[in-house]
Amino acid sequence: LLAGLTVFFEIAGKSAIRDYAKTRSWLSTSVHTKLVLPGQNEIDIVSRESEIVYSSNGVEISIKDQNDLSQPVLPKQDEFNTLIVPYGRRSRVTLPDNTVVWLNSGSKLIYPVRFDADKREVFLEGEAIFDVSRNEDHPFFVLTNQLDVKVLGTVFNLSAYNDDKTVKTVLKFGSVELRYKSNFLGLLLKKEMAPGMMAVFDPLEKSIVQTKVNTENHTSWKDGYFIFEQQSLEGIAKKLSRYYNVPIEFEDPKLASETFTGYLDLRESAINVMHMISEIVDIEAIQENNKISIRKKGPF
Repeated sequence: LLAGLTVFFEIAGKSAIRDYAKTRSWLSTSVHTKLVLPGQNEIDIVSRESEIVYSSNGVEISIKDQNDLSQPVLPKQDEFNTLIVPYGRRSRVTLPDNTVVWLNSGSKLIYPVRFDADKREVFLEGEAIFDVSRNEDHPFFVLTNQLDVKVLGTVFNLSAYNDDKTVKTVLKFGSVELRYKSNFLGLLLKKEMAPGMMAVFDPLEKSIVQTKVNTENHTSWKDGYFIFEQQSLEGIAKKLSRYYNVPIEFEDPKLASETFTGYLDLRESAINVMHMISEIVDIEAIQENNKISIRKKGPF
């Protein structure tokens, strides 16, 4: 019986898009955002803030400031597009069902060239904000390596970087259902979220902790600023390093636990943003070539 249950849940968890994601290297070596079409046709998108819009049938692809594209869409065939956004870049993509996705730096989104009749399914590595077009007959699923999200019609931020210890979901509007496998026989567990909540999933413990948050603090990056409330400098440095594609290091590891509360304008350079932080926190930031070092502020 136990063996049968295990096989059942392994079969139930299979997904063509998840299998495809395992065959793709997660980040391109290109400094540009890259759109990969079926047949390994790769298109470089040179702008730092790119915008891609699909037609309702998935055939026509419009890329802002570049030539429009088209791709064949064959019935009943699993073919996918992959959007790879390296560190220092961001992208907005409108899918054929009018769902809008903002991809943060260092992220990858895989999605079908057309959605199946029964469900809509995409795969994410990294961080994205989803504004999902509501269709109760065709639920929307966001799959990650550790956690899946079932969506009706909603706006939420999902952070699932491979080098982070947890997966964070912040729900702004609507409702979502988090799905993950337990440590016992890999049984499928489900947990619903309410608006204004953040769910932190621990892949090792297979546990979810939900807390009330200001959702703007977790979605403001798409509008070009960060809002932090008692955030550690270690966490801030990691976000800024991804956003600007600049290594940020602490000369004294103890400084990483210092906290900062405030607003950071991401239209400024990375070193200027660090200078904003140093006006409040007792640190100074020094840029040498393409690296920023943080040290304790010296005497005047």
